[in-house]
Amino acid sequence: MGELMGRGGAENNVSCLGEAAMSRMRREQEGIDARRGCALEGAKAGERTPAEGSGIGLWSWHPQLREFFCSREWLEVFGLPPDASLTDDDWLTLIHPDDRDLVRTAVESALGTRGPCDVEFRVVWPDGTRHWVLCKGRAIGRGPQATIRGIVLDLTARKEQERERHRAAKQKYEGQLRLLASELAQAEQRERDRMAQILHDHLQQLLVAAKFQVDSLDRFRVQNPTVASRFDVLEDLLREAIQTCRSFAVELSPAALDLGLGPGLKWLAGWMNEKHGLSVTVDVRGDCQSCDKELQLLLFQFVQELLLNVVKHANVDHAEVRVECLAKRAIRLTVRDRGAGFDPTAVRRGEGSECPSYGLFSIKQRVELIGGKLRIRSRPGLGAHVELIVPQV
Repeated sequence: MGELMGRGGAENNVSCLGEAAMSRMRREQEGIDARRGCALEGAKAGERTPAEGSGIGLWSWHPQLREFFCSREWLEVFGLPPDASLTDDDWLTLIHPDDRDLVRTAVESALGTRGPCDVEFRVVWPDGTRHWVLCKGRAIGRGPQATIRGIVLDLTARKEQERERHRAAKQKYEGQLRLLASELAQAEQRERDRMAQILHDHLQQLLVAAKFQVDSLDRFRVQNPTVASRFDVLEDLLREAIQTCRSFAVELSPAALDLGLGPGLKWLAGWMNEKHGLSVTVDVRGDCQSCDKELQLLLFQFVQELLLNVVKHANVDHAEVRVECLAKRAIRLTVRDRGAGFDPTAVRRGEGSECPSYGLFSIKQRVELIGGKLRIRSRPGLGAHVELIVPQV
């Protein structure tokens, strides 16, 4: 409310206007029977008050007499025609059902303490639209003579502006998060490429050179059977180390991914079959090659993690991967298996690293960082269906 009233003396203007209106009301009530103190006879007779034509609605309510009076501006704020007739019970029904207790409490508190009534709430117009209203008032008198009078202002335009500012701030924030996620993905991939280069160009070469040196000592095998067996073990270890280096280098930076998401996923399917015995069907629909390279990299990593989840927890030898380019500049990625399944609610809790939900919880966080959504359909014993929808950057 401070934002509404604090600009250019607007609060003082409204307050003065309200006080002037209240003074006018009090003067008009002089000589009127005290039990009918809320009936603003002058205004009812059509005399103009300082608030008339200002968009500020006047109201007065006498609970004991069950009398309620409001100005034409009040009716306008509540979406009613100027000739509408209201009874004591009508005005509360105009308030949104979820806000009625709030308004009733504020009014009863003002009557009980002879204090101010200051509350914002929603009203429902006859056409069904919802509007925001600011109500300011004060109780006058005690006991059966207590009356509460005040003004109302339509806050709908201000609330719309607030929502628009909030929406713009949210969009800016989400844009910054997507940019950050993209930069993190690029930094991660640069580090992967660097590590792959070290493995391929340095460590692997040193291991190959070591193997050549061992092979050059082959003549000592014949002379000493014990040495020969040690040489066999050493050769096996070097061969395994070289293969591991090659495998790590390829896993860290698959060359197939340079050709696009589709070829990258098909390479991944072959690698999963060779490395883990998991047969993977890949179905790419639409032109996903045109989307951002960083996004393709993220999707590739998501699929890789989801397939490793299948290997660890699903207890199956087959999985399906589908990628679809949607009409609204979004990509839908689906990984499905018919394995052990799990409880999807555990994903929200991010439970234990040995639980399949742990990896999904991490993926969910990263998907949401780039403005996407993760959906899971799974039940114990009935497999898992994981769907990601992410916007194209």
